[in-house]
Amino acid sequence: MAKCKRFRIELIFLGEPKTKSNSHNFMYSKKFKRAIAYVPKDIKAYEENIRKTAKKEMGKHKPLSKKTLVRLDAWFYYGSKRIKDLPNLPKSLSDGLEKAVYENDFSIHEMHLYRKLDRENPRVHIIVEEVTDPEWEQG
Repeated sequence: MAKCKRFRIELIFLGEPKTKSNSHNFMYSKKFKRAIAYVPKDIKAYEENIRKTAKKEMGKHKPLSKKTLVRLDAWFYYGSKRIKDLPNLPKSLSDGLEKAVYENDFSIHEMHLYRKLDRENPRVHIIVEEVTDPEWEQG
């Protein structure tokens, strides 16, 4: 496990967690003569909401560089037991944090995911911390 360094941000995004994995739609492109996947507007809006909230919380701080390693801890609080697959949820979250908290989600070195039920207050609670991993950094 990587060791925590210095940067740490904690964010809460209100509303039902959304997944990008099962939401792709396809359309046929005459230009490219093949089917092209696109992300629906509601998923794009969800990611943009995450990005705007994160930028606001970051204030004057610039996003962490691609070389910075981070650990992402995420608690997904569902409003019902109609639950999405936990492994599919972090993609829209990590994409939403790009350009706000870190330059690229390649920076995520370690990830911990938790699934909870809160019928009154569905949300996503995340903590992003800068970490060090000497073995990775030397390689």
